[in-house]
Amino acid sequence: DLTIDGKAASTGHREIHAFIKEHYDGPIITNDRSTIWPKELDIYLPQLNLAIEYNGLYWHADTGSKSMKYYHIEKTDDAALLGIQVVHIFENEWDNRKDAVKHRILHALGKQRRIGARQTQVEKISAKEAKEFLEKYHTAGHTNASVNIGLKHNNELVAVMTFGKSRFSKKLAPWEVIRCAFSKAVVGGIGKLIKAFQNEYKEDVMTYADRNWSEGKGYIAAGFEFVRNSEPGYFYFKDNGRICSRYAVQGEKIKEIVQTYLPELNEEDNMIRDG
Repeated sequence: DLTIDGKAASTGHREIHAFIKEHYDGPIITNDRSTIWPKELDIYLPQLNLAIEYNGLYWHADTGSKSMKYYHIEKTDDAALLGIQVVHIFENEWDNRKDAVKHRILHALGKQRRIGARQTQVEKISAKEAKEFLEKYHTAGHTNASVNIGLKHNNELVAVMTFGKSRFSKKLAPWEVIRCAFSKAVVGGIGKLIKAFQNEYKEDVMTYADRNWSEGKGYIAAGFEFVRNSEPGYFYFKDNGRICSRYAVQGEKIKEIVQTYLPELNEEDNMIRDG
């Protein structure tokens, strides 16, 4: 069946819809155009004020005839005005990190076991432990960091937060939260991890909230101050499934990515020319 409730739907959309139905018994509205008309919400759970979007790469990409730069954030902001959180799941995340995405969907549905941060112990963990945990539970996987801190509950690692020197906003704070992930819903977990870091390093920390998944309320509750909304990010992809981050092609690095680099073209035009 290539439809949901009689309406055409992609494979990823159908799989996510089926997963939600398996774990959630409240009303589910598909392809809703009435809530933030004329924009469409793929999957809308009115009792939770939650919408989940499946974004296929081909249909949600910039081309010469359309710009998607603000499409997703505008939908998110429009829904937020009505108190609805929109989660965006991109095709490559669902294909490549399905278990981590399912884990975060369960969290959004309120289906994860909840424990209090007071029931956990803070520990410095190895880079290997952090990597294994983040590859399993973070939708973006692991990336290098210089400080790795975990929370353990009954000797089980239930949260990991990694830190490094600020990459893009050194004026805001000398340190940045690089990755944060939980295997269970640890109430107050972010605050406990941040406090542990600051107790040792005595310096300010900044971070980014991924608007595909959250509004950063957990960081605000932990004592962070909202500074600004950054411009939407982007990445490149090829039909063969290869994904390339914008950081991988900055400056001279683009010459290692494209088959033929033309200096008279900008980054985007070089990448598009390469397919």
